[in-house]
Amino acid sequence: MANKFLLLALLTTSMVQAHEQATNTSSACAAKLSPRPVCTWKVGTMAVYNGTPSIRIKFRGVKKLIAVGPAEDEWMPDELKKKIQPETAISAKFLLCPLPKKERQLMSTVCIDAVKDIQEK
Repeated sequence: MANKFLLLALLTTSMVQAHEQATNTSSACAAKLSPRPVCTWKVGTMAVYNGTPSIRIKFRGVKKLIAVGPAEDEWMPDELKKKIQPETAISAKFLLCPLPKKERQLMSTVCIDAVKDIQEK
């Protein structure tokens, strides 16, 4: 009986940790936003484009671009801010948190809470 209780407690703890990691409710982006968004990991290529917001992410097989915002004050880790240049593109796995949609906003806007597997192109 004690072993079953211990196993159940371990499973519950690991499920809660997995959920927190998937939603990332304690993130820096989520702390700036209200209500707190659900953040998700996605693989894409970030580059600088003409227009506002200028930093955008493209995903393989999808035509739509996602903007990194808010414009002129992009919320992203410092390591990305140091690497992004007009002539470079960065492929990586990004933890994206959606920003609230404003009226007449055509492009979805996100903040980048974390990044993994960075590759400069």
